[in-house]
Amino acid sequence: MPTPTEESGASGASGYSSHLRHASIMWTIPTGITSHDVEVHNMCAPCNTYFRSPARLNSHDIAVHNMCTECGKYFNNPNDLTQHKRSHLPLEIECLGCNRMFSEFAAMMIHLESGNCVSGIDRDDVDNYIFETYERCGAYVNHWYDDKRYQCPDCATDFRFASALCQHVATNKCDQPSMSTFYDIEKSIKLQI
Repeated sequence: MPTPTEESGASGASGYSSHLRHASIMWTIPTGITSHDVEVHNMCAPCNTYFRSPARLNSHDIAVHNMCTECGKYFNNPNDLTQHKRSHLPLEIECLGCNRMFSEFAAMMIHLESGNCVSGIDRDDVDNYIFETYERCGAYVNHWYDDKRYQCPDCATDFRFASALCQHVATNKCDQPSMSTFYDIEKSIKLQI
């Protein structure tokens, strides 16, 4: 077996029969490469590449294999990793209907719209609260009978749910300020409950 050198690309053998579980992704690795190579020689089994230090292997895993730096889990693509990273955010948003905590305003809105809040608030209530305070939220709504009742004031993208509008502005895909949007929607709901 070759001496571990960074990015040597050296193979332990040409056949593929062993498997190594890289978090939830199953990789087929060349015969002869063992967990010893991975753990002791800083080898990336999927790439069949050796690294000089665990830190360099770690950097490689983050950049190439979409590894979460918080928990070490691997993801199939950058978008899945981005979505997962949200699970590590602190729980700082209190539900407007109960005292359950959320990491994001949009997640709290999904909770309300789903009807799972102990307060009994559901999507119909959320829609009613927002439409009844048109002065505050007029920029965010279309017409009551529209399939997509909500609209981003900046880019004019339409949404079926208030929570989807909140998710949209939170991603900074346009220039609509998320905090002012959240504030307006929160105040509209609080005025009604």
